[in-house]
Amino acid sequence: MVSKFERDLKKELNKIKKTFESTIDANDMRKLGKFSVEMIHKRTKLGYGVANFYEGDKNSINQKKKRLKPLSPAYVKFRQRMKKAGKLDSSTTVKKSNLTLTGQMLKNLGISSVKAGSVVLKTKGRRTDSRYTNEQIAEFVSDQGRPWLDLTDLEQKKLARYYQNNILKPALAKI
Repeated sequence: MVSKFERDLKKELNKIKKTFESTIDANDMRKLGKFSVEMIHKRTKLGYGVANFYEGDKNSINQKKKRLKPLSPAYVKFRQRMKKAGKLDSSTTVKKSNLTLTGQMLKNLGISSVKAGSVVLKTKGRRTDSRYTNEQIAEFVSDQGRPWLDLTDLEQKKLARYYQNNILKPALAKI
């Protein structure tokens, strides 16, 4: 049973959240989105995705980076053929699991929509090597045990610091 204090506290926190969200304009959200994309690019190219870890009870979820699932031997052979054909992205190797066979999916990760208090990241565009879109490939690799399009707890903290240092402090300095 939830106490009156907890209900009141939740109501006040929601008011603060709404006030906070309304103070961040679309331009600020675009900056935060761009910084998020850069962090996701870097982590993924290094061969890491994001995994949920439960601590204590099922309500306490921590998101941490986790090595991407290794490539299958058959897929390594396929990547070797791609390398010989000059189609393997230069930022990877045939055995490295970092979602960069051709590099198209990561290169096309960007900001899909922006408004005050919200930014949506998405892979966009059609692929030059198949009939699938980058969005379909992103969904497929996540379903195959390589979740990557998210932020770890540490990356979320970096994003908060970025916001404080690059958006909030300059805005407060103008007051």
